[in-house]
Amino acid sequence: MEKHIHRKSSKDVKILVVEDDVINQILFINLLQKKGWHPYVAREGQEALKILELQTFDIILMDIVMPHMDGFETTSRIREIEKKTGTRIPIIATTATEDKEKCILSGMDDYISKPINIKKFYRIIQKFL
Repeated sequence: MEKHIHRKSSKDVKILVVEDDVINQILFINLLQKKGWHPYVAREGQEALKILELQTFDIILMDIVMPHMDGFETTSRIREIEKKTGTRIPIIATTATEDKEKCILSGMDDYISKPINIKKFYRIIQKFL
């Protein structure tokens, strides 16, 4: 018997962009919408946690350097919540300042460096859909 892998159609893909920089928010929104995906924006970690209480997402793009709560702490809190719910959302770091190893060790699933390489950006996201 063949196994069929069900991939979500573009219209169903919801991606939470956790990013404090408005220029980067616009860039991510435009790139994601070009693929037919649905981006939602949280301007910082605490806002992301509140949004995640109300909605589910297929992927989270997580900036590392943000005011109030950085991407590492936000990821840690998300992973703690997931232990109680039994779910796991892929979290992809988006940053110019941190190394990939530190991001992976902190509970993130992958890493996209800034400035963004568009082909690599799409390839990494597609890997988790």
